[in-house]
Amino acid sequence: MILIELIKALQEQMRFCEREHNYKCGVYITTEVNKDIAMKVLNNLFPVVGREVEIRNNNCESFVRYPNGNIIRIVRANSGVRGQRFNGVIIDSNVSQECINTIILPCLMPLKLEDGTYSKYDNPRLREYYCYISREDVIESEKYKQLVYVSSSDWRFAPTDNEVKRMLQEQKMMLFTIDKNRNGCRKEKFMMYFDENTHEVMTYDAPVVTKEVNNDKVMLYEAWGIPKDMITYETEFVNKTKQTYLNIKGEFKNEMIGFENDINVHLRVDTDIYDGYEVYIEDGLITVVLHEIKNEAPVFRDYRAV
Repeated sequence: MILIELIKALQEQMRFCEREHNYKCGVYITTEVNKDIAMKVLNNLFPVVGREVEIRNNNCESFVRYPNGNIIRIVRANSGVRGQRFNGVIIDSNVSQECINTIILPCLMPLKLEDGTYSKYDNPRLREYYCYISREDVIESEKYKQLVYVSSSDWRFAPTDNEVKRMLQEQKMMLFTIDKNRNGCRKEKFMMYFDENTHEVMTYDAPVVTKEVNNDKVMLYEAWGIPKDMITYETEFVNKTKQTYLNIKGEFKNEMIGFENDINVHLRVDTDIYDGYEVYIEDGLITVVLHEIKNEAPVFRDYRAV
């Protein structure tokens, strides 16, 4: 049994939803009040502006669904939810042990692999959290709302770098997005995360468009006003983590007209999926194409047709 605060339990489950395939989390509550508390905390933990997740809370269902289909669902802990299967659970401390043993735990399932099978090495009991749910959880979660997403109009109220670093360390959050208006010229998207090795908050540009085209991944980055010959790109392999990145950098400044802009991309590439890339720089736009590994089709014969 892992007994932790509701906010930390939800953040852990959110991280699973962001990185795992076909992940489902169940939050088992005992009262309508606790359901509303859990939903309000979830609302505060997600970006307020421009969020891509679907959040629904009504008499029939309460859930948060990610763009990848992963879901955090809040359900009443009773016999009516028998058979609902989850990869991870958060359990209200008021749920009876009988309900836990007969309804919740039998429906815990291991992580699902991309080929549709379940991992035989995974232990779903490690994603089983127990929480005391109270109204203080909502008050505590309010401070996370602005940190996670700050719109350009609210940038003057954003926390300082030191405050961001301190709050990130407290939350152990690895990733969040900020919309920031640079020099009043345009709105850009940034990806920021806390580097646990250097203890620094790192900022990188995020793609404005991402598409899958003919099994290849195509990403579009903005680099308005930066001359093509001032933009460079290279790959980076980090031996310690065995991770490969595509780095794109460039900057331009014109003090006469008061214009400046830069591009700083640090794109992690899964080399188990992609074996090559192309970079095109034209008219203030950078197009990155990641080429997916072409696997040979297996031999699968219809013997009756032979």
